[in-house]
This record gives sequence, C-alpha cells and structure tokens, in this order.
Amino acid sequence: MHHRRNYAKFFRAAACTAAITLACVASRAPATTITFEGAASGNNADIPLEYGSYVSGNATGFTTTDGTGATPHVGLAWLGDLIDEWEYHTATTWVHESPVAVAQIDHNRGGPYDPYADVVFTPRDGRSVVINSFLLTGATDMNAEANFAWEVVGAGVSGVEVVGVGENTGVINVGFTGQPGVPYTLRFTRLPGFDSGFGTALDDLSFSETLLPNAEVLNVRVDRLTGEASLVNVGGTAATIRGYSLASSSGALDPSQWTSIRNHYDVNGNKTFDPNDAWTVLPGAGSDGELSEFQFGGDGGTLNSAGELSLGRIWRQSPFEDLALEIVLADGRIAEYSVVFEGGPAGGFAVGDLNYDGAINALDWPIYNAGRGVDLSTLSVAAAYQMGDLDGDLDNDIRDFLMFKANFVALNGEAAFASLGAVPEPGSVGLALIGFATTFRRRLRRSRAATPRLPKAVLNRQLVWLVAAACSSCLFATFAQATTLTFATDPLPANNADVPEFFGSNIAAESAGFVTSDGSGATPNIGLTWFPAGSTGAEVWEFHSAATFQGFGFDVPVAQLDVDGSVQPGGVPPADPTIDFVVGPSTALELFGFKIGNATDQSEPAYGWTINLIRISDMATVATRTTGLMGPGDLVNIDFNYIGEIGESYRLLFDDAGANRVRSAIDDLKFGEASDLPQALKLTVNTTTGELTLSNPTPTGIAFDTY
Repeated sequence: MHHRRNYAKFFRAAACTAAITLACVASRAPATTITFEGAASGNNADIPLEYGSYVSGNATGFTTTDGTGATPHVGLAWLGDLIDEWEYHTATTWVHESPVAVAQIDHNRGGPYDPYADVVFTPRDGRSVVINSFLLTGATDMNAEANFAWEVVGAGVSGVEVVGVGENTGVINVGFTGQPGVPYTLRFTRLPGFDSGFGTALDDLSFSETLLPNAEVLNVRVDRLTGEASLVNVGGTAATIRGYSLASSSGALDPSQWTSIRNHYDVNGNKTFDPNDAWTVLPGAGSDGELSEFQFGGDGGTLNSAGELSLGRIWRQSPFEDLALEIVLADGRIAEYSVVFEGGPAGGFAVGDLNYDGAINALDWPIYNAGRGVDLSTLSVAAAYQMGDLDGDLDNDIRDFLMFKANFVALNGEAAFASLGAVPEPGSVGLALIGFATTFRRRLRRSRAATPRLPKAVLNRQLVWLVAAACSSCLFATFAQATTLTFATDPLPANNADVPEFFGSNIAAESAGFVTSDGSGATPNIGLTWFPAGSTGAEVWEFHSAATFQGFGFDVPVAQLDVDGSVQPGGVPPADPTIDFVVGPSTALELFGFKIGNATDQSEPAYGWTINLIRISDMATVATRTTGLMGPGDLVNIDFNYIGEIGESYRLLFDDAGANRVRSAIDDLKFGEASDLPQALKLTVNTTTGELTLSNPTPTGIAFDTY
C-alpha cells in the first residue's frame, strides 16, 4: 500500500470524479475470510498495517472458499483517526469465538479517544473489491452492551449493530461491489453511551475481488535486458487514459530516456495515442524517482485492447524492481496497476551482476572496480549500484568489496577471484599481524545520511556478513543466534514486581520471557545484571503490564525504569539504572537494540534519555544513543548494532540528566554472542594527532587481505 503521489491534486482538479458505486452486486468469485489466527505476536499487539493483503491461498489466519488465491489483487490497510486502532486478541474473554482470535477495535484505550476504526480495501489491475460480510463480538468483561455503526464510506451501504456482553452479532451481510480500481473504506464507529470498557472486536471478515465487464486492465511491462518500458492494455476492452505516474523509491528511472506522450504521441507528436489533445509533464516529474504526465481539459487518449505504447528505455538495470504505476482513467478514477518485469534471469539480476548478463564473473569486476573512490553521494540508490554500491549507502567502499567478493567466490571459487588481481587498496598484499602493531594514516571520510537499502528480496539473495564500523575493535566472527528479552514470563509477573537481578542470564534454551532466533540457547556465555535491583537497593527495574504501557508499540509486559520519586525512599530518585552484560573469556557480545518509551500517564514535562554503552574493563564509553525529548506515550527504537571485543564485558547506562521523576520502560532487548572465531584486530584512534593504529592483541597471527 502506498499514498497517492503529489500529482493526484492535478488529476482531481481537472477530472470529474465518478460517484457511481455498484452496490449489492452478487459475486461468485472465490472469497477470502480473515479469521485472525496468528495475526500478531500476542494479546494487545497491533494488527499489522497491511494484514490480509494480496492473499494467494489458504494460510494461518485466512481461509478461501476454493483453497486458491481468492484476493491476490486486493491490498488492505488497518487504520483509524489515531494510531493503534486494531489489536490482536486471543484472550478467554472472547472464548465464545471459535477459533479464539479476533481484531479488537481498540479506540486507544488508555489514551486519546478515537470515534472510529477503518479497514481500507485497495484493488489493483482493474479488479473491483467485493465486501461480503463480517461479525462483531463482545468480550465477556464488557461493562455493558455496545452499539456500533458501520458503513462503506461514500457508498450508501451502512448499518447499526448491538454487540452484547459475551455475545456476537452473527454474520452481518454487506454485499457491496465497488468500481474497478477504486479503494473503499469499511468504517466502524462506536456510538456514545455504551460499553465504557471498549470490548468489541471484529471477526470473520469476508471479501472477494471480481473483474467486471468492460473494466480497464492495464500494466507496464519492462524488458530487463534493455530497460524498455511499455504501457500495455491487457484487457478485453479499449481504455481511455487521462494521465499516469511511474514512481521508484530507489531512483531506478532514467528521465533522459523517457518517451513521454507529450510531443511524441499527442496532438503535437504523431497523434497515434491522442490525436486532439496536448499532454503536460507534471511539476516535479521527470526525475529518477517519478515520471508522470496528464492531459488537462480534453478527453484523453485511447489504448485499444492488446495495444502498446513505448515509454522508452527508462528503467536503470539493477536488482531494484520497485516501479509503481498509477493511471487516471476517463471518469477520473485513479487506479493502481502492476509493473511486470520480463526477460533476463528469473527473479531479477543478482547483486554483483553489473553487466546484466545473468552471471557474476570476471566481466563484472572492471565495472565494480571503476566505481571505487568515486563520489556517489549525489546519485540515486539504483544509479549508485551501477557504480558498484552494492549495499545501497551511496558509496563504493570496503563493505561493497566484501559483498562482491563473497558473491563472486560463491559462484566461481577463491582461485578465480585471486586471478582478478582484486585488492581493495592498490599495491597491497596479504598481511599477517603477529603480536605487533601496524601504524598508518588515512584521511577520514565524512559520514553520509541514511539512504534506502536494497529490497528484502534482494537482501535474501546476499551472503550475510558483518563489519564492526565506527568502533575501537573490529571482530571477525559469525553471530548465528540472538536472544530477545520480552519480559513475558510464565506465569506473567505482577505489576511493580522487581525484575530479578540476573534476569536473562546464560540462556541455554528458549523459555517464557525470552525468545531466540532459532529456538535454542542463543547466549549461554553472557550473564546479565540489572541494577539497582530489588535485592541490592531501591526498586528501579520493575515488570509492568498496565494499560499505560499498551497500544503505542509496546507488547506488555515491559521492564519499567521506575525512577519515580513517589515510590523511592524519601522521594529521591536513585542512581541511573544499568544493565551489565558479563561476557565469558572466549565470547564477544553483539548488542542489537531495544525499544524505550514512556507511560501514557507520565506527568513530567518531556525529557530524553542518553544511553551509554560502557566497556567495563576501563569504563570507557564506546557507543552512545539518545532518544530526544519524549512525552506521554512516546516510543523510540534504539539501534546499537555494536560488536564488542572477545572477553570484554559491557554496561548499558540509562541517563535522564537526573532531574526527572520518570516512568519509562524498555522492551525487546536483543543481543547475541560469538565464540567460534576468537580473533580480533584493534583499531586505535589518537584524537590529538589523528594517527590510526591497527594492532593484533592476540597471541596468534591473523591473516587478512582487506581493510
């Protein structure tokens, strides 16, 4: 799902928006029913924004009437006027549902009141959405029955339902079929005066898609081998087009190769598409991120069934196949259509195939090598990739070299790579540091802002590798597993119960309160110490499942930093909370990150946290993260992604500047360990002279060919 782009205001200003809807049209197409099993990680967790989108077959949480893909062209968005409208529940208060899995209409319980919650259906490729039915169900602990109004917004289809305590409404038939390509919103509005407990939920949401007669079915086809894109009518009827937009988040469009309708196919061109109107390239278009044009005031152009319109060789060859297409039709509808990539290797080009011949081999090395040292900071991600930026950070550096080498060696072997003469520093050879230091000076490069990364499908094809950057120690090791502390122990802890002093230590198997990336013992050689803890001083770390920590990104229970003067001896806040990671002698810590946020009833003015990671052996701060100012209900994801040294223990210190009586909490604390490759190289920076020293502090030699 994506927002309408900036050209939409031009379309709507010039086009007449059709208001006709097709209601109560029976559809015999296969239907998808959302039953919500496994929709989220646990009770009170948010329903994912795009849950139920593009269902391609039966799966956990979805059933289809024929077992096949019932709604592969319909995307969903779970929205409301405020955040966290829809929450997943399997609680026994809905035991009268089978299975016990529902989407609670949360209305920000414990936060600002929101009168409605929405499900938005967006069909694509000329399909129409059919909203069949749903039911509403009341929790057994509701204070009273609830009244809910529902409607298909703007379609004249609506109703009011009474939801009883511990009962459901039965199936509520909607029977609405929309126009081709038009999004529709199913809205639920709680009527005042009932159910102060907010205990109503949605279940068994059934919808379909259908292709109506005379619906326009279009797409853009892209030839991977040439980059040429063509607008194609794949439907059975002629389509009148008033405008279109192609967009790419990676900047994979080449405007210099664009064959626009303007001056090519319109009245000022060869008149083959629009013989009587002049087209206009829209402001802001003609970039590597968007190509769009529109016809103002006339009747648009017509593309007959099976007709094609070449737009030129506008796609920059790369692994990025992220083009998005929207078309304005004759009646002003703005519809989403697919972009289909054809030719070349199935699934797209592999990372490192820089000459786009379907292989990673010696022919790609000169192309990669030509981009080393070149300033790529002004290019798009896709254009920088063509210069050897394989990881999408707008430079061609050692990380890109390692990626190219790994992918090349995986297909061709080490000997073939060595024959390229591929070295990251011209004239360097393999080095072995045996218990001494090598000193060198290098010009420091400026850091760059974050840029879009490779799409997930591309990353899944890459060899995973790690580099510890911007730290005093670089560890060459594999972090295969990770532990995440969720604090959801069994039984669930009581509110205000102390977090045990050594909670999460030496995890040898997955258990309640912590999950591991493979279900086995992920961190058996790392012990944790929580301070101050109940056994050592004022209670700072406490379990909490209160509503004040629900509904804005936390999955309760959480670990509260209870630096609240109202519960401390004498009303004086205690020392800054800490978590120590005590590491074994042949182990290295990797700290990934965690969530930190404020309770919704926080009364203190907005404050921020400075979170320092300290190497305990010399109490040096090795990494720092800050939250910025946070108010009630604010949450920040803290990413450290720090790799420590072998045998070194570390401390997380949470500093709120000492002037606040705070009520913050953390959740999903994720960390890992490595012990399989106990080799480390240490890079020391003299901040006075600028001198950098690379040393090997271990008693064994470490061979390396890249730095």
